[in-house]
Amino acid sequence: MRVIDTWTGQEATALQRAFRLSNEAFAARLGIAVRTVANWHAKPAVVPVPVMQQILDTAHRDADEDERARFAQLLPPDPTALPSEPGVLDHVDQDLINAIDWLDEAAELPDGTTEALVASRLAELDPRTSRRIKRQRSKVGRSALADAVAGLYPTAAENASLYQASTASGPIRTTMLVQPDWVAGPVPLGSGQDQFDLDRSPIRPVHLDDAAHAAASNRVAEIVATGSRFFDAQLYALTGVTIDRTAGISGTFQLGQFREYALTTDLIATELVDGLVSDRADWSSLPLRSRYLPTPLSALDLGSRRPAGGVLSLFAAARPASRTGWPADYVLLIQERSGQVVNANGQLAVIPKAFHQPLVNYADDAHLSMTLQRELEEELLGRDDLELGGQGVADPIHPSRLSEPMRWLMEHQDPAIWQMECTGFGVNLLTGNYEFAALTAIHDEHWWGSFGGDVLANWEANHLQQYSARDTAALLHLIQDDRWSNEGLFALLRGLLRLSEVGGDRTAIPNISEEI
Repeated sequence: MRVIDTWTGQEATALQRAFRLSNEAFAARLGIAVRTVANWHAKPAVVPVPVMQQILDTAHRDADEDERARFAQLLPPDPTALPSEPGVLDHVDQDLINAIDWLDEAAELPDGTTEALVASRLAELDPRTSRRIKRQRSKVGRSALADAVAGLYPTAAENASLYQASTASGPIRTTMLVQPDWVAGPVPLGSGQDQFDLDRSPIRPVHLDDAAHAAASNRVAEIVATGSRFFDAQLYALTGVTIDRTAGISGTFQLGQFREYALTTDLIATELVDGLVSDRADWSSLPLRSRYLPTPLSALDLGSRRPAGGVLSLFAAARPASRTGWPADYVLLIQERSGQVVNANGQLAVIPKAFHQPLVNYADDAHLSMTLQRELEEELLGRDDLELGGQGVADPIHPSRLSEPMRWLMEHQDPAIWQMECTGFGVNLLTGNYEFAALTAIHDEHWWGSFGGDVLANWEANHLQQYSARDTAALLHLIQDDRWSNEGLFALLRGLLRLSEVGGDRTAIPNISEEI
């Protein structure tokens, strides 16, 4: 008799069919809710929580001989006992192959186990199934996620609370956990006030249990099925931060790998989305969140968690009055994230938006201004070579390699002409990530007049949208759009508030009241 090491929805429904029971009768036999059984049918790859694993073990053990025989016939083949279908993963990039091998190591499984599981899951993820999953997830908006997170974490910790605001259009709740000092005021970037140290000691190895490994393998299969890009670059993992409006920003980073984030903590956001889709968004149905982010206090324990995260900036460029009579203003650029990115795909975000990661100089690149400058070049000014770490170039951001629009900015480093400022910091309770919000404001309208035609979003954005900083009604509508990522909306609100202070008559920002 085959032993079930880890039950999934597919195996649980096979057991139900072996018992020849309806959903209601099977639920009654196990002593569980009918919707749990329905969820197994809807999501065959789901891994039930440990208590449910024990219930299924007991039901299997108590089955009679005929029921066990039928179960053995209905059970899908053990993917770890069979070679994966030749060619299934032949087209996959080496970064993802390395991540698959790493999952075997992190879960202490024989080589090839994850590859076989991924291949088995891919057989179920035909294009129609992938489209259905995408449609279901896309129906869960930002506000529903914010409400769900508030319900999961009703108690704040260490003088921290969820960032909230309100406009004339109504209240806004986000999933960003902030402390008052983190949103007290702007801190200039690129002028010596963002100082981070790099701790070069190795990050402790990741260990995955069966449920975490199954979820990670499922994520890999979805990446392959949807054609998402997977770059296993190094990331700055935050271990501590201090923010002071006068002294600036300081902190410490360690180096981690994208795979250690994308296949572990990054899964908790999708887990919650899927829970809302199936009306099961309570703690008993969120084993990954219980593992990686059980409390607000744990979210704030950066030294133990060492989370990945990034920098995202509202981009504003002054432009002259238009020929049609529109007054001088700032143009604001908003992106809709591409379906090819691993996370936040299809959502609205400010631009640039990037993971904080090194390029070639690990110590200097730890400064937030370095990531912002690099991402301006990559995401808006056509420097595709920066995407892969400069492709062997000793100094990818050497003045001689800069785009003409960026070179102009570097030659005019005066806050009256343009500025980059950190406008806030928070820990996203949806994802566990740290997020530095920023404003990049170009006050000299000559820049947009000369280089506005050179601004072109890279593959990470499906669309770029322009908004005028003087169009109050359009900005109110934009703020209320439920397609925003929570960190993106946080950066938008903080950026608009700061732009209203420095933009003068070029702005007509709607009134935004913060609740911190």
